[in-house]
Amino acid sequence: MLLEMIAKYLGLSTVVQPCQRSWFTTAIARIVVGVCGVWMLTSTVLAHPFHISTAEMEFNKKSGRWEIALKLQAVDVEQSLSAQLKRKINLEKEARIDELLTAYLSGHFYLAEQADVLVARENSEELQRDVQSPATNEGAKADAAATSGEGVASKLAENRSSLHWVGKELDTNWLWVYFEITPLKDSGQPQVLVNSVLVDWTSGQINTVSVRNAGKRTALKMTAKQPWAKFSKAWAEN
Repeated sequence: MLLEMIAKYLGLSTVVQPCQRSWFTTAIARIVVGVCGVWMLTSTVLAHPFHISTAEMEFNKKSGRWEIALKLQAVDVEQSLSAQLKRKINLEKEARIDELLTAYLSGHFYLAEQADVLVARENSEELQRDVQSPATNEGAKADAAATSGEGVASKLAENRSSLHWVGKELDTNWLWVYFEITPLKDSGQPQVLVNSVLVDWTSGQINTVSVRNAGKRTALKMTAKQPWAKFSKAWAEN
């Protein structure tokens, strides 16, 4: 009965003579096995086809800070931190994971002046060496230096947002992190939001940020080729 239902779904005739039923049953069974096999293979190959992060960002006038909720693929975070720290990182078991994530985000998600970011970008090879310098086992200071992108930060002007950790939630496949960043001092220069999260791990990483302001949303997109987007100071004024 089941095979006949499948045959009907596939548009095959279910009127089969008794002498043909064995062949018909075998044929349909092979189709089912084949379809299931292709589905299972496709599911395995496409289990993690895209490397993306999404963030919601809104200004809190009471605290005077930007509030961010960032959604990341957990396995990418673990692999990126492990590669930078030269040791295995498990998000659930690492005792200092909050500290490591704070340091990492401080160097990869921030507001800065566009001119400073462009100058730093021109020295990308030097910056890359700074960020990927081998970590040691000397404790928190060494781990923080390896994950924070301090080489990039040192090339930027002092007018750069600071990060305040709020918390995190770990799902099976996803990591949600919550934090705040301070707005920049208004120097009259164009500002950008840098979101280079995980672009050091995969060149195909795509980071999106939805900025909420006065009931409207502005979508920003960052990639490995351009990990920043123009940022309007007016988004914090309404």
